[in-house]
Amino acid sequence: MPGGREVLLTKEKECPTPRDVVMDATRARTSVQIIFGFLLTVVFTPLFHQLPQTDQTIYIVTIVLGALATGAPIGPVVLLLATCTSALFLVPWLVAWYLACWFGLPLWAKARYTAEK
Repeated sequence: MPGGREVLLTKEKECPTPRDVVMDATRARTSVQIIFGFLLTVVFTPLFHQLPQTDQTIYIVTIVLGALATGAPIGPVVLLLATCTSALFLVPWLVAWYLACWFGLPLWAKARYTAEK
C-alpha cells in the first residue's frame, strides 16, 4: 500500500489546518520583529553617522520596510477592530433611520392623505 500513503501525504500538504496557518504566521511575525530589532540598534551606533549618504538612505528604507513587514500581519485585525468600533457608532443612527422609515414615513403618509379626504 505505498500508493495509499503517498495520496495521504499529498492531501495533508494541500490543506493546512487553521492552527498550522496561525503557527506559521506567529513564527514569521516573531522572526521579522527580531530582525527589525537588530536593524534598529545599528542606527544608534556612532558608526552609522560615518556611513555615506547612499548607505544611510538604503538603511533607512530597509528599516521602514521592516516596520511595514512587522505591522502587516496585524493589519487585518486592526481593520476588523475599526469596523466593529465604527459599527457601534453607526448603530444609533441606523436604529433612528429604521424607525423613521418603518414607523414615521407610514404615519406621515397616513396623516397627510387621510386629512385631505
